[in-house]
Amino acid sequence: MKKKINIIGYSGHAYVCIEIALLNGIIIDGYCDLNKKNENPYELNYLGEEQNMNSEREVFICIADNIIRKNIYKELDSLVLENSPIIPLYYDKVMRFSQKNIEGLTTNPVNQLNLKKVYKK
Repeated sequence: MKKKINIIGYSGHAYVCIEIALLNGIIIDGYCDLNKKNENPYELNYLGEEQNMNSEREVFICIADNIIRKNIYKELDSLVLENSPIIPLYYDKVMRFSQKNIEGLTTNPVNQLNLKKVYKK
């Protein structure tokens, strides 16, 4: 099955991006832009503005202006984070106390007590 994506932006720079995607066997399902375009050389479906886009489809941001592209990326990234489960991670702090004559007692990432290399001076 070929990969299907949506694109954001539909003008000169987007046409180049579309050609690259098509040459790589990617199917473009539709485009998002502020307005529906009168010129539609690739006969793509208009999906509305990027805020209304289907979040389950991969997106190719085809806008030449770096600042606008970065802002759209940040906006889409925040939408993904809002809909993602948050998994809290727990990190414990390890403190090991030993006498001055004990050598080789170290800690490790999973807090296992490994005494194979521990010795008394």
